[in-house]
Amino acid sequence: QDFIAPFYIFSRLKYESVNEAKGNDWFNSTVNIHSFQSLQFLSVNKKTVEGKIEVIDGKIDSFTIIKNNKKILATCIVKE
Repeated sequence: QDFIAPFYIFSRLKYESVNEAKGNDWFNSTVNIHSFQSLQFLSVNKKTVEGKIEVIDGKIDSFTIIKNNKKILATCIVKE
C-alpha cells in the first residue's frame, strides 16, 4: 500500500462510538458506550470489533468485547 497510497487507498479502518445515558443526573445514572470498528478492504466492509462499556453511578460495571464471533464479558464485583 505504501507505493500505491499516493494514487489509491484500498484499506481503510473506520471507528464509531455511541454514548447512551439513562437517568436524570449524569453521575447517578447508567451510561452505555457502544463502539464499532470496521475494516474496508477493496470496497468490501467487514466488521472486526464491537465493544460495550456500562458505567453505573460513575463506576465501570462491565465491559464486553466481540471479535471473530467470540464474546468476552468482564463484570466488576465489589469485595466487602
